[in-house]
Amino acid sequence: MVNFRPMLLFAAAFALGIFCACRFGTAALYFALAGVPVLLAAAALWIFKKKAVFGVVLYSALFCALFLVGALSFSLRVGAFESLPVLDGEYTVTGTVENVGASESGTILTVGDLSVFADAEEGIVSPGGKMSVYVFGGSGFAEGDRLVFDAALTTNDVWTYGRVNASAILEKTRYRASVQAEDLFLVDSRFDLFGSVRAAFRDRVFSSMDPSTASIAYALLTGDSGFMEDEVLQNFRYGGIAHVFAVSGLHVGVVYGLANFLLRRLRAHRFVRLPAIAALLVFYAGVCNFTPSAVRALVMCCVLMLFDAFGWAYDRLTSVSIAFFVVLVLNPVNLYSVGFQLSVAAAAGIIVLGGHLTRLLGRIPRLPRKLASALGVSFSAQAATFPILLDAFGYVSGLSLLLNLVFVPLIGAVYSVLFVAALLACLLPFAANVLLFVPQLLLRVAVAPVLAAEFGVLLICGFSFGGAAVALWYGGVFFLSDKVNLKMLPKAVGCCLLCLVFTAAMLLRNVPAGRAVMTVHGYYGSNVVLMHGEGQTSLVLTGVPDGEYLERLFLQEGIEELEALVVLADHSQINAAVPVVLRAADVQKLYVRGGGGFVNSFRTIEVCEERGAFAFGGADALFIGDTALYLNCLGSDVLLCGSLPAEPLPHCDLLVAAAYEEALSAACMPVQEIYFEKTEGKICVYHSGDLQIVWKDDIITVSEIR
Repeated sequence: MVNFRPMLLFAAAFALGIFCACRFGTAALYFALAGVPVLLAAAALWIFKKKAVFGVVLYSALFCALFLVGALSFSLRVGAFESLPVLDGEYTVTGTVENVGASESGTILTVGDLSVFADAEEGIVSPGGKMSVYVFGGSGFAEGDRLVFDAALTTNDVWTYGRVNASAILEKTRYRASVQAEDLFLVDSRFDLFGSVRAAFRDRVFSSMDPSTASIAYALLTGDSGFMEDEVLQNFRYGGIAHVFAVSGLHVGVVYGLANFLLRRLRAHRFVRLPAIAALLVFYAGVCNFTPSAVRALVMCCVLMLFDAFGWAYDRLTSVSIAFFVVLVLNPVNLYSVGFQLSVAAAAGIIVLGGHLTRLLGRIPRLPRKLASALGVSFSAQAATFPILLDAFGYVSGLSLLLNLVFVPLIGAVYSVLFVAALLACLLPFAANVLLFVPQLLLRVAVAPVLAAEFGVLLICGFSFGGAAVALWYGGVFFLSDKVNLKMLPKAVGCCLLCLVFTAAMLLRNVPAGRAVMTVHGYYGSNVVLMHGEGQTSLVLTGVPDGEYLERLFLQEGIEELEALVVLADHSQINAAVPVVLRAADVQKLYVRGGGGFVNSFRTIEVCEERGAFAFGGADALFIGDTALYLNCLGSDVLLCGSLPAEPLPHCDLLVAAAYEEALSAACMPVQEIYFEKTEGKICVYHSGDLQIVWKDDIITVSEIR
């Protein structure tokens, strides 16, 4: 039924080991015992049926071995990250800048070679690992700068908000801090090869182009989109074409093509050409920080060159399996990197489904062959990345198929010109303005329609997949491809069964099995409680809202309008928080505690000052001070707290609070407790991720959403 590919089997075994180690810890090692029945069955066939079973035994043993290696490698990598000391508090830090990025509020520095000093008793400690430093109010930092500063440090954990903190583990950024630019002092400056090349690219494009075009050019060249304006980058995301800023097959393919063309023109022997191109691609991947997508494209390109050099038959599915395997061997945590997942899914989707779709589309009368091929490739990539995009970002662009057909080939051509011009501009800085004039003009023309359009109105969102539905989705994609050798009837029956099971899984995932659903969400201080009932949604907000997080959350939940809003904070904080919410969704009513002299500065919202009981989200509500809200939800007493108020608190069935306080817990004596911040021994959003609270038969059930 399916053509056997050993590398696909080995890559799957290694990835399965990583997945099981992540979900089940060291107990995953026992799963390798599942190979014992296979070996026993093979032995029985050899003894009683005289069947040749050497291949079955060999591949079963290799599968189990790679499963164990994958599980152990993930456990060791995570263990090494967790073994770095925990630093929480005020420290004097000395470190070397390894990467310079940008954000909406300032600069993000990745700092390594750390030395920290707390007090004379502890002395100077070299903790290992790296630190993410968020710098406000300044720029001008460079890779290789040795800095010293005072800051409050916090420690990154392996699990944050229900997910593996893959970016922190991959980058080894165990610590994070926030400082003002004037509090950073330059001690020394060291040479950093890859950083110097990135800095040269950055200096050339920003000095020779206008800022908006330069930020796009730099993102295309290095994969760093931090210098782009948030609105511009968001429009690329809403159009489903932001993947052009992740260095992958498009970029590596262009660099390979240019280098191969040049060396062939110079009549270089293939055994000279191959290592020279490979070295160039490795160097370019280093300039791009060896991102998983760049490494995946690098490995696939090198495999293609090897097969071409030795005249071997090239199998694309084997190639992507080798790339997948190599990237996971280099760092098994890559399996949980969204960028790597999207990169591999897109490549695998094109390989598995693209050719089959192209042939089917080719049967349409008068449809040009090139258009059929482009449609097949684009649709197969969209089908393969659809569940990942929805899970990671909460939406998928409804225009991505069309935009990828038009924009990606165009930007590929522009990138070719830009790469050559930027490389020459670094070598000949005195001629940078002339060299980058044409690429700037071409890039402006290419991105102008994207910047002018509004793609946010055509998003697919408001639901999620979950593990079971994702497995069924990919199973269906593979089953429908030409990789499964079945006749039409059994394939049609199998497809119908998969559709039925998939629909059932999606209903179980997205339709609550109870009444008065309340969901609890959080992300580094953006603490949100959503109340869903009678087709309307109300929101209670504590902490400092993050606009980007709220926008992603509302897209995931399919929220365009809020019936009611409560911000558990003083009046000045309410006035600061409401505009952030309004950028993500419309709000009908804002409820505030009466008698506090609230200044209504909002024209589009009805502001209700409440001194006593009022209706909110289908429940009876009452303000207790500025920072607590009491709810009677289907007979249950629920207390939502930002912090402990001065007023007395009633006893409650459920407490949802920002952080655990002994005085708060003692004051309300809750039956169940949920906290947003990290709290040992309690249910907390920091560890569990988003939570769903359902009332059914007078029982309150708390469960994880994702």
